[in-house]
Amino acid sequence: MHFTITLVIYIITGNCKIVSFLKTPPTHNISLFNRIPLAINSLNTPEPYSNVTYTDDDLKKEEEEIKQFYRLNTFSLRKDKPPRAHPLYKFLKQERKRIIRLERLQKENNVEERKQEWRDFLESVKDGTYKPIFNEKQQQLWQKVYAKCFEVAAPLAIEIDEIENNKKLELEDRNELAANIREQIAALHAKVFAEFDDELKACGAFQAAEDYFAKAPRYVLDACQPDFFNAMYKLPENCTLPADVIWKNTVLGGNREPNERFWKMHEIPGLGQKKKKRLGRGHGSGKGGSSGRGCKGQKHRSGRFIHPMFEGGQTPLYRRLPKFVGRPVGPGHRFNRFRYELIPVHQLNVALDGMIVDWACLERMGAQLGRYQLNHPIKVVGGKKFNGKSIPLTAKNLTVKAHAFTKSAAKAIMDNGGRCLLLRPRTHDIVAEEYDPRIPRAERYIFSGKISKREKKRRELKRKILEMDAANQKPPPPSTSLHEQEHHSL
Repeated sequence: MHFTITLVIYIITGNCKIVSFLKTPPTHNISLFNRIPLAINSLNTPEPYSNVTYTDDDLKKEEEEIKQFYRLNTFSLRKDKPPRAHPLYKFLKQERKRIIRLERLQKENNVEERKQEWRDFLESVKDGTYKPIFNEKQQQLWQKVYAKCFEVAAPLAIEIDEIENNKKLELEDRNELAANIREQIAALHAKVFAEFDDELKACGAFQAAEDYFAKAPRYVLDACQPDFFNAMYKLPENCTLPADVIWKNTVLGGNREPNERFWKMHEIPGLGQKKKKRLGRGHGSGKGGSSGRGCKGQKHRSGRFIHPMFEGGQTPLYRRLPKFVGRPVGPGHRFNRFRYELIPVHQLNVALDGMIVDWACLERMGAQLGRYQLNHPIKVVGGKKFNGKSIPLTAKNLTVKAHAFTKSAAKAIMDNGGRCLLLRPRTHDIVAEEYDPRIPRAERYIFSGKISKREKKRRELKRKILEMDAANQKPPPPSTSLHEQEHHSL
């Protein structure tokens, strides 16, 4: 269901009507508004499906099946099963996904187009290229007209304020008295517009308004969309929406008719006004006799309770399922989880400067690591402290491979010009990425489909950090010796 909303003022002799949505603020003061018809219609139908051939008889047969199905299932009477699946339905499912994707893209384009319109308008105002609707003479005349309208209606407006602030009157009486005064104000405004009618036509104010409103775009509000901001879109050119719901403002307010009932807040039924029925107070009360509990049984007794796992005497689910023997389950347990094999950072001192080291390399070079257990991940940690001091890392420019690093160990390696490479889980030779303490660890590195939101945020943070590091990177200092020049050139 689509509603057309019109929010721009069209001025006729003595009346003001809204005919279109104004994408730029008006330069003149207009204070009278009326509402116009809301148009309801279903917009563009999808294009015919390509690469599909079927005859008119097939279409009639499918249409009859669907009509028969809805005829039998009216009011949820399920008298027949749904029609048999058609081979075309699979194609329609894919086509529906494509249409939804195109609709989402169109919504994004519409929103961006509206934003760009306002950007262009603000830029034109700043640059001085914006041309107002009326010239200076026409603006002065409009100001004179509306000043006259406010002047003649000022005493009546004060009277309306006094009526609305009078708490001794009922709300319905206040509304009726104010409606009579609003009718008088409308008549005075009509007289003022009649006085200035010739001047407005002579200076071209009416013609300028008509020309501008003819070019102003119209926007449609799709009431079926849950998102209000995406439900507004521009109505295409040469496209009309028939209106079958008339919504207009009256002097009574709120689209009320002269003899329509005026609902008051205290007359609307509230949630706590209806009393609950008392149980067991005789057959005439509606809940007497068995008090809504039925005849006998465990649910009929006082203090009734049935265990949630009880299934009426049949073998319950927890007995039908097999036991998970040898597999720890429950909170605090993770199946097939292994503890880390630790490498103290001072054990890296056995390696030479600039080496690429892992567990196997350190073990062969004589590091005191102990016996490695199968399938256990490797983690580099800080060394133990003896008398408040730990053994520092002296090896330079190391490339260390492990499944995890503590921040202190990674800082010690990086301060000495080294690198920390993270291995992929369950492997000892595949490097996933380089470790950076500022970037959170990835939960997984392989995705069968779309990557998770957490991984998207992590990659975006990593990209920003790398850009900042590249921007803050300083060139190496100028060398003084030939050996240093050769080293930098390499």
